[in-house]
Amino acid sequence: MKKFEFTLETLLGIKEREEKDRQKELGDANNRLTQAQAVLEALKEEEVNLRQDWQDSLSSGWQTPDYRQYDQYFIRLHELQDQQKIKINQLEQERDHIQERLIRVMNEIKSLLKMKAKQYEAYKKEVAKEEEKAVDDMITFRLNPAPEVGG
Repeated sequence: MKKFEFTLETLLGIKEREEKDRQKELGDANNRLTQAQAVLEALKEEEVNLRQDWQDSLSSGWQTPDYRQYDQYFIRLHELQDQQKIKINQLEQERDHIQERLIRVMNEIKSLLKMKAKQYEAYKKEVAKEEEKAVDDMITFRLNPAPEVGG
């Protein structure tokens, strides 16, 4: 009896490699997203520190040029934060797209594995039938031996 061979084994192997690739892509996308979020948090922290500096300057008596510098810096920090939020949004969309592709591949693998299990069950039934037929043939041969020729 020949050994079991899943007819779509090659496709299953391709899909399993694709799953690993998508998992790596997802990990990379999550890392990029985490880094972008850390940059945003650093910008927010910088704004908090700047506000504290500004409060300290107010209490020590400041001059008009100082006010303009703080104002320009606050404006620039807000622009950077807005840009970073847009970048984070894009990275989240990219991550979600990769995640959808990973889920699709995982579902395809699941379907292929179900098909493989069904083919294996059919193979086992065929093997059992062939073994039963071989046993029946041996019993039939022993009960009805072939007549001797030429005797």
